[in-house]
Amino acid sequence: MRDHGPIEPAVCWIHGTAPEAPGVVAQYTGTPERPGRFFHVLGSVAADPSRPDPGRRAALERAGPILYREVIRGFVIDAGRSRWLTHREISQGVLEAIRADRPRSIVGTVTPWPARP
Repeated sequence: MRDHGPIEPAVCWIHGTAPEAPGVVAQYTGTPERPGRFFHVLGSVAADPSRPDPGRRAALERAGPILYREVIRGFVIDAGRSRWLTHREISQGVLEAIRADRPRSIVGTVTPWPARP
């Protein structure tokens, strides 16, 4: 941070095999005077109504001076069949989420939940 300053915005699309990584990135995002936007890219399971995780946001906000944003990767329904998003669709959706700067963005759809591929 001394050479280049804090990360702003931070985009974290990190697999579950590195659960501490988002917290580490949050530590280097923004400053106390100017919190940085932290876009956490998550799988569709984060939108599962039966598995809420209100602690995720709080834990990351404790890790660093951030403005937490969730970007949920959903799926697409084409001609009555569902499929996962392509990397290109996800990337375009994340860029749109950064432009929109909402607390929660969904790329594709997460409903109806039983239609997940």
